[in-house]
Amino acid sequence: MKKDNPAILNEQDISAQQSEKYQHDEEDQNIKDRGFLSDTCLQPVDIGQEMLDQHFDDIFCVAPGAFGAKLDTHQGIYGLHPMFKSSAELKQPAPASLTSFQDRVTNMESMVVAFTSENSLSFSLVPKMLELAKTLSDDKKALDSITMNRTTASYKTRFGVGKTFEEDLIRCLKTSCFSLNMDESTSSNYQKVLTILASYFCKISNKVVVRHLSSLTCVTVNSEALYTKVVDVFETRA
Repeated sequence: MKKDNPAILNEQDISAQQSEKYQHDEEDQNIKDRGFLSDTCLQPVDIGQEMLDQHFDDIFCVAPGAFGAKLDTHQGIYGLHPMFKSSAELKQPAPASLTSFQDRVTNMESMVVAFTSENSLSFSLVPKMLELAKTLSDDKKALDSITMNRTTASYKTRFGVGKTFEEDLIRCLKTSCFSLNMDESTSSNYQKVLTILASYFCKISNKVVVRHLSSLTCVTVNSEALYTKVVDVFETRA
């Protein structure tokens, strides 16, 4: 019987030892893949990032912008992409007011009377002020955007609202019987001012109304000067 070669036996032993070592290394690697060690006991590692680092070749990207597609960088609600926005939207209920309704009404009343007193307004204007405030609040968007200073208010009153009212009054006086009420007074800068009021029957409101027609500055106050002023008012507005 032919004896075994010692060199061949040694090579077989070495191959067997390498095979056992390789299997042992694979088992150790499988054990490591089943979990990740933390850097510290207080701060765990980013598990998602670890998965991407160790298995990057096995990750299939399905995110928007993959494979050369245009990527929309706009972030939706909670930092999500707009394609997931519809499923992530949450309807938050309106916060309940902590102040009672009666207290809110009382607070508004205090603001109105305080504004009236601070600006030396007549208390008879309070109902009209409230009516104006309620009318303006119907269009909150326009009310929030309105701005007007003293100069703008004076200009719009004289050449805007005032001109429109005057044209409407002249048109009514041309088709109705009317009477004039005139009064002369002295202004704060010691100028003599003639104020003319027109009284007529308004067909729209179905009652007699009194409207301001004009206010004129006079140098000389006598019957002839006043008559000339009144004639000039109607001739310039005819």
